[in-house]
Amino acid sequence: MTEPKQRYALDALLGVEGAVLPPGGHVLLNVVSILKQSPAAAQLMRLAGFHKTSSGFDAMLDAGTGYFYPRLNHFDVGYQQPWVHKTEKGLCRTLAAFTANLRRAWQHNLGCGADRNLAPEHFLMQHRCEEADTQAALHHVAWELKVAGAQFLWRHLSSGSNGDIAVVYARAAEEDAQASHDGRALRAAFDQWFAERERLNACDAQALEILDLALLETPFAPAPARPLQRLQMQALGLMPGGYNYLAGCLFAGPWYETRPETAVLERMQDIEQDRTRLIALAEKQPQHK
Repeated sequence: MTEPKQRYALDALLGVEGAVLPPGGHVLLNVVSILKQSPAAAQLMRLAGFHKTSSGFDAMLDAGTGYFYPRLNHFDVGYQQPWVHKTEKGLCRTLAAFTANLRRAWQHNLGCGADRNLAPEHFLMQHRCEEADTQAALHHVAWELKVAGAQFLWRHLSSGSNGDIAVVYARAAEEDAQASHDGRALRAAFDQWFAERERLNACDAQALEILDLALLETPFAPAPARPLQRLQMQALGLMPGGYNYLAGCLFAGPWYETRPETAVLERMQDIEQDRTRLIALAEKQPQHK
C-alpha cells in the first residue's frame, strides 16, 4: 500500500507551523525548512508560492526523481515510506528531486520553460539546456546548504551519477569564493552537464516523449514549428538574485553541438511529419463562423 496522492501548495508549506498534515506533508515541511537555509532555494520557493505552485508524491516515480506538470503548475517527487526519510540517503533523494523541480517551476513561471512549438531538433537543444540549468541550480543550492553547515545534500550529489558536476562546481567555488555568487560556478556546472553522453541520451529520450505527448494532447492543429532563439536559451540562466549566468553565452562548441543518436534523429523526423499532417488536416476542415 502507498499513501494516497496529495497536493500541497508551496505558499501553505512556507507559512504553516504546527499544522495537522498527512505524513507526506510533514516530510515536505521538513524539506522546506532545510531548503530555507539556502538563499537561492528560499527565493525559488517564494516565487513558487506566489504563483500557486503545488507539490506532492507519486508512487509511480522512482525515489530521487520528480516530474513537473506545466499545465497544472504542479510537480511530484518519488514517494518513499516515511521511515526512509529519517535516513540521510532517503532525505537527500527527496531534497534533490524537490529542488530540481523548484527550478523547473521557476522556469515555467517566468515563461522560459519548454516551448513545444519549436522544431524538434531545436526543442532537443532547449531541453538539454533546461536540464543542464536544473542540475547547475541544484548543485548551487547544495553548495549554499554546505556553506550553511548542512553538508548532507552535497555529499549525496558528490557520490552520485552527477558527481563530475559537483567536482567542477566545487573547484570553481574554492578557487574564488565570489564564483558561487556571480554565476561562474553555475556556468562551469552548466557546461559540465554536456560532457556526459549518457546524460544527453537520457535527456533526448525524455524530450521526444514530451513532444509525442504534446501532439496527442493538443485538441487543435499544432502551430508550425519555429526556430529556437539564442535569447530563449540564455533566459534559462536567470537566478533569483537577479543575475543571469548564461548572459552572453553563444552555446557554440563541441559539447553543445553533440549530435543526437540515429534513433533519436529518425524519431524527430517522424514527429515533424506528424505535425505537418495535423496542420494539413486542420486546413482541410471547414471553417465555422
